Amino acid sequence: MQGGKMSTAPNFTLELERTVLGGIMRHGLDPVRPVRLSPQDFATPAHGETLVWLDRHRDKWIAGNEAACQASLEAAGITAKLGSQHGAVFELFAVADHVVPASLAELAVQLVCAGIDRRRREAAGRFERDEMGAEEFAARMRELDARLDDLDARASACHVAEVLDARRFDHENPPPEPPVLFAIGEAKISTPGNLTNVSSQAKAGKSALLGGMLAAAMNPEAEQSACLGFRAENPEGKTVLHFDTEQSRYDHFLLVTRALRRAGLDAPPPFLRSYCITDLPIRQRREALWREMDRAGDIFAVMLDGVADLTIDPNNPEEAFGFVAELHARAIAHNCAIVTILHENPGTETGKTRGHLGSQLERKAETLLRLEKRDEITTLWAHMARHCSLPKSGGLRFAWSGEAGMHVLVDSANDARSKAAGDDLMAFAASCFEGKTALTWAALRDRIAVLAGIKPKSAIHRLERMRQAGIIQKNLIHQWEFAA
Repeated sequence: MQGGKMSTAPNFTLELERTVLGGIMRHGLDPVRPVRLSPQDFATPAHGETLVWLDRHRDKWIAGNEAACQASLEAAGITAKLGSQHGAVFELFAVADHVVPASLAELAVQLVCAGIDRRRREAAGRFERDEMGAEEFAARMRELDARLDDLDARASACHVAEVLDARRFDHENPPPEPPVLFAIGEAKISTPGNLTNVSSQAKAGKSALLGGMLAAAMNPEAEQSACLGFRAENPEGKTVLHFDTEQSRYDHFLLVTRALRRAGLDAPPPFLRSYCITDLPIRQRREALWREMDRAGDIFAVMLDGVADLTIDPNNPEEAFGFVAELHARAIAHNCAIVTILHENPGTETGKTRGHLGSQLERKAETLLRLEKRDEITTLWAHMARHCSLPKSGGLRFAWSGEAGMHVLVDSANDARSKAAGDDLMAFAASCFEGKTALTWAALRDRIAVLAGIKPKSAIHRLERMRQAGIIQKNLIHQWEFAA
């Protein structure tokens, strides 16, 4: 009201002002402090005067208490200016019934913007009527521009504060432990919101490994050995996306059909979406990836067979860093794992992968799996990992089987060494009993010492190893016999 007459402010602005004032009375001034409301932001002078009184006399009213606010503002003579001596505050409370602190801040921003637009129009009108000089008009425009810039900065700061508050460490509310999407034995390989990178030299078995992971994802009941040691849990049947950027349509077809064989399935489950995009231009490949992720909805995992082929230049740091950041952000947004396959630099002994893309994936990946092929046997291990230990010495080993028509597991390096050591011990024990059916403990000890060329004390350790391995055993008269 002004001079007993209603302001000429448009109805929507009037309602916005009333809602903001009512919201302040409900929730206090703190939600709107970052916006720095001023009386000039209100088209209705009585509303601006009310804001000033509320700010200066914070000890004389109680936020959220309608009766106390009404009594305080009525005693100060404010309610009469608002247009209703005995019901103004209750009306404002009713108008702001739906307002919460977060939306109050947004409404205050809208009010300030509306006020800036109104004052721009007022200044332009005065300038056109020669009521304001050019210099004063320019100064007023700069002042309003500065107010708008300040509002943008404060709104941005408020948004950042909200973002940080939502991510602050909260000791009383720990986040749930993420499920394991892919594992090898007890080793956690992939969890939601993370990247897993697989690297190797060319033709070392990356596609076979990917087929094993696909099989595990398609059928959790599949034999782990058929899945090259991988297991996965996808009880909700979330989408599994697979993009082949390297192979021909025929080789892509073979990879997926072998994965089905590994999974023990006659046909792919409906949640599998596998694409061969080798023939698409690089920019279109990446666009296809983003669009398909958005279209897929709930995603279990995304597998990129040839992640470097989604970049124009893997040695360009700007492109590589941006692409890996986008991959990681989308893994988080979709709460899924993204598995990338990347070649190592030719001749490297350290496993260094291609360009800045490889370096950034090494920094950001949850697990770095490496493959190394020697004597037609490929070894898989975790080169670096956040949640597991899978050393090379205990890594999985697989090789091509002509009989099976695909790669199959073979003994691990540790198993192979243990078997070789056991075979050697077995052969040595047989030589100790050559020509004898049984020996006393002392006689066996001395025979071991002679044949091995070691001292009797060391021979005792060899004898104990034979006993623990079950190669020798006691007979009824307590002599030692060759048990094999």
